[in-house]
Amino acid sequence: MIRLMRVQDTEAVSGLLERSFRTSLASSWPVAAVREFERYIDARSVKRRFGSHHHHWVAESGHQIVGVLELRHPAQITLFFVEQACRGRRIGTRLLDTAERSVLSSSNGQRKVLRVHACLPVVSVYEHLGFRPTGQQKDRNGLVFATLERSLDDSRLTSAS
Repeated sequence: MIRLMRVQDTEAVSGLLERSFRTSLASSWPVAAVREFERYIDARSVKRRFGSHHHHWVAESGHQIVGVLELRHPAQITLFFVEQACRGRRIGTRLLDTAERSVLSSSNGQRKVLRVHACLPVVSVYEHLGFRPTGQQKDRNGLVFATLERSLDDSRLTSAS
């Protein structure tokens, strides 16, 4: 089940983010980048962003949070993780579809895209999900990020309703 995150989910969400990051990305990142990201996913930081210009959705399985997507207004993915043991079950796709419907319903005639600055090791995951590189890259604390976008389709909003 995909639902909006509740403030009481903050600790569980932060735990999921920490586990996922440590097992999949942290070992390949420069130390300064790891420290900065760990501060960003700390429960206090997640809670501080909750209800501001960020939207959070979680995926639940058996009353456990197994996925999270954080979207900064208007359509920038800032966090997107699925529990390692739950990958391959379309949880990430369902989280993305939910975020897409939210962006489409609030786009007010603006360009309809989801955007992400993905570290290079996960670019292929985003490409598999329909994102395309824009050619822009950023470097932060020695970590290179590629900017990717996924065009949104209004028909998805009506077909998913």
